[in-house]
Amino acid sequence: MLLFSKAIAQETKYIAVFLYNFTRYVDWPNNVRTGDFVIGVLSDDNIYNELMGIANGKSVGGQIVSVRLS
Repeated sequence: MLLFSKAIAQETKYIAVFLYNFTRYVDWPNNVRTGDFVIGVLSDDNIYNELMGIANGKSVGGQIVSVRLS
């Protein structure tokens, strides 16, 4: 059971890192670059927590990254 739990934790971390790194490839026109760059996580507390740890205080394209849980 411990091995399965570690695998799930590792997968969660990979998903969060992928989502954060994906933001580097998003380029919005300057006239619509306002407010925060919001990443929405749909009902997965583990991914939300990992992503918060990775993205906290960082910015992308001049916008602060904001992670929200729905």
